[in-house]
Amino acid sequence: MPVTVDSLSQHLRRQLAFTCAIVFGLQAAVAVLMLSILVPPFENSDEFNHFDRVDQISRGGLIATRFAGPMTSGGMADPGIGKVDQIIGSVRFHPEQKVDDSMLRRASMIGWTTANRVTFANTAIYAPMLYGPEVFGVWLGKLARLSIVHSLMLARAAGGLFDVALATLAIAMAGECAPLLMIMLALPMSLSLFASISQDGAMLAMAALTVGLLTRLRGLAGVDGAANSTLFWLCLCVALLTIGRPAYAPLVILPLLLPQFSMRIRGLATGAIVCALGFWSICVASFTMINGSLDRGVMPSVQLHALLRHPEWILSLAVNTFAGRQGMEGQSYFHELIGVLGWIDVVLPNWFYRLARWTLCIAVISTICRRNTLLSKPASGWLFVAATSACGLIFLLEYLTWSPVDFPFVDGVQGRYFLPIALFLPAFLPSLRLPGLELPTTVLRGALLLFPALSIAVTISAVVHRYYV
Repeated sequence: MPVTVDSLSQHLRRQLAFTCAIVFGLQAAVAVLMLSILVPPFENSDEFNHFDRVDQISRGGLIATRFAGPMTSGGMADPGIGKVDQIIGSVRFHPEQKVDDSMLRRASMIGWTTANRVTFANTAIYAPMLYGPEVFGVWLGKLARLSIVHSLMLARAAGGLFDVALATLAIAMAGECAPLLMIMLALPMSLSLFASISQDGAMLAMAALTVGLLTRLRGLAGVDGAANSTLFWLCLCVALLTIGRPAYAPLVILPLLLPQFSMRIRGLATGAIVCALGFWSICVASFTMINGSLDRGVMPSVQLHALLRHPEWILSLAVNTFAGRQGMEGQSYFHELIGVLGWIDVVLPNWFYRLARWTLCIAVISTICRRNTLLSKPASGWLFVAATSACGLIFLLEYLTWSPVDFPFVDGVQGRYFLPIALFLPAFLPSLRLPGLELPTTVLRGALLLFPALSIAVTISAVVHRYYV
């Protein structure tokens, strides 16, 4: 049979998701292993507090608690973690300072000891489930009698490789949406989050898996065992995602948007997610949550009452926030989403931010030129409203819990908070099939396969230059 343009396009389309998954998975795994070693101890944002939380979980402390009155919270963790941070942390926020051999040697000599009560209020509220692979890495490090620094590297690698494996599975299931998922998961910020001790990498994997499972559900005919099991895993991903960052709570409506299931099943699925989120929220409110920024003038209840009395302030807050400082260190949210690494002090070359912007645009266009959408038009609209609401909740919660009372803009928001939401783009982008563009679009998607290698090279180069050269 002669090869036609249509048959060639169909063949390339079938192979696209698998190719994207292989290209991403192999290269991202190498990048995670390299970043686990190259990034100095605790030089990812809030990493020492995340590692305190991981150590507490590894000792059986699933819920952190308040102590010394209502002013602080934390749990039992090794005080050596703080000692390591004191040695390496002097380079933080000082790009002119580098990490030398003597610093790494002294830090690597600190081993595991008896746990004491340690304060880590800003990570105490996080659920233990998303730290599972990192906890496993800490257990292995302690079993092998490794130092805290080498246990940290092992935990980074364990968590990163697990997240990359889930992300690779998501890309493989994503069909024509695979290139867009691959590009977003191969961004320097995504790679950095995979290779850090935090829950952010796992949340990226959960969001990507949700999109992959939506693609799988679209391809299933009718409701059967495969559809029911796919719905279960989708609900689990959404539950872990929203527990990880409650601002994503509007995304719990996703099961309600799946018409192949009865309303009873959709209601039960959504209810299960809401119950899981509610249970953990009650635990945090009862045992853990504090106002750790009271000394900076942060009073959530006063801030909320002021907004309710003067809702017109919201517009000026939005204008001041987006037209002014934006991210934590003055970087734009877009730059932070692409990759402002470390403690927001590892900035990439300007040309790469421009390249990433155009690459994302091409990936979005290629996704719009697909054959089928993941959801119906009304469902896509509702999911878009949910995603937009989640973005709004990020700003609201940061304004209430991080910004001083009557602050003129929203402080504390970082671009990386929007990455899991951005991964839902394929689910509410429209489908536009234009005659004669199928083969060129497929070739364009293939060209996107070059991006992960370039992104990894730029990421590694920026890390080495910031900390060692």
